[in-house]
Amino acid sequence: MTSYLWKDVLQKDSLLDILQKFVNFEVKKEKTVLEDGTYKEVTKKSLIFPRYHQMDAVRKLVKDVREHGPGKNYLIQHSAGSGKSNSIAWTAYRLASLHNDKNEPVFTSVVIVTDRTVLDQQLQDTISGFDHTLGSVVTIDEKKNSKDLRDALNDGKRIIVTTLQKFPVIYEEVNDTTGKAFAIIVDEAHSSQTGQSAMKLKMALADTRDALKEYAELEGKAEAEMEDGEDSLVREMISHGKHKNLSFFAFTATPKNKTLEMFGDEYDDGFFHPFHIYSMRQAIEEGFILDVLQNYVTYKTCFRLQRVLRITRKCLPQRR
Repeated sequence: MTSYLWKDVLQKDSLLDILQKFVNFEVKKEKTVLEDGTYKEVTKKSLIFPRYHQMDAVRKLVKDVREHGPGKNYLIQHSAGSGKSNSIAWTAYRLASLHNDKNEPVFTSVVIVTDRTVLDQQLQDTISGFDHTLGSVVTIDEKKNSKDLRDALNDGKRIIVTTLQKFPVIYEEVNDTTGKAFAIIVDEAHSSQTGQSAMKLKMALADTRDALKEYAELEGKAEAEMEDGEDSLVREMISHGKHKNLSFFAFTATPKNKTLEMFGDEYDDGFFHPFHIYSMRQAIEEGFILDVLQNYVTYKTCFRLQRVLRITRKCLPQRR
């Protein structure tokens, strides 16, 4: 139960890594209700340490990216109660500062995408709270438009937080992405991420030359021929295929089959599996979420109870 503390946490290199790259001082403002019914804003300060599954997931993701480089998809299946906002923030900052053996940045930008039209406030606050270098995080919220997102991508901002809905407007306006790589962190991935908006996102960031070459090889045609006459097919291929300059990191609690196929790893058994799992069972056992199966009543039982109650009331003597 505690051996991981000595093996994975309190080793010198690990502890220094936690202190430097994980520990965060969090300041939150919350409203509390006073006895007279009025509200008072209270500032709460706390020191955030990573839970074991958060530290394990981030470290394994960084290690795998360092070994394989851009172009791979990852599915992180973390249950409700896992501290997903912090996990996404730690992953984003580690990927944004990750360098290869030549001391070159692995990714030009890290784009955090949420499928909500209005950005999740908790996620936005968490990522902004980790911003120790002023201006390294750009948030494209409801106050900004697709032009701001386009400019952030073209300017090579390190971390960009935005919604999926903004991509279809600007996918043809992004400058040449040749030689650039992007890490795309998807918050609450589900089947809609495989729809038209996600396709346009790929089209915005995919390395066009690499896509043309890949398509030309598949069709047995020259790259120059493809640029002239087959634009629609090339775009379709870009929308669906994997690309060497795009890495997707999808966080979700309940992945569907389509999500597993898109972001997961195919095993020898023929099924697709997540890269990292923090299960609902583990979250329940650790006390971070409630076990709803312990406190529920079926419709059938509820109906019977109501029926017995009505019969009992009719049989009881009426008070005058």
